Amino acid sequence: AQDSESPAMQRFGEVSKRKVPAKAIIVSGCMILFSPLINAIPGISSAFVLFASAASAVVIFIYVLTMLAHRRYRQSADFLPDGFVMPAWQVCDWIAIAFYVFVYVTLFLSADTRGSAIAGLLWLVVFGGYCLLHERFQNRDLKAALGK
Repeated sequence: AQDSESPAMQRFGEVSKRKVPAKAIIVSGCMILFSPLINAIPGISSAFVLFASAASAVVIFIYVLTMLAHRRYRQSADFLPDGFVMPAWQVCDWIAIAFYVFVYVTLFLSADTRGSAIAGLLWLVVFGGYCLLHERFQNRDLKAALGK
């Protein structure tokens, strides 16, 4: 949000005096607060399930990456033993990752959420692939990058 050219989006990147993105958290909380109302509208409820299920792939992927980053940090020279320490991190990180994967797999069990779970997975692959390729080819000549 801080890198966005939109003034509206830049406001979400501002942090409070406690260094948290308070405005973004409040907006997210309001959206969650309104979700039962949106779900009560007959025509929109299926769209809400579709969106929520598709978004789950990205959110769960972020949480899994966070757990993997935590594992790498704990094993790095940058780790501060007197800082915030998660007890039993060797086991808890893997338990958390297994839980996130389990939650996502359950989306494939219901016919209502299966299609959107697949859509979320496809979105993750397409967008992730684009980001990897964009960074790889960003500072290179296109013909040289393609081997021509």
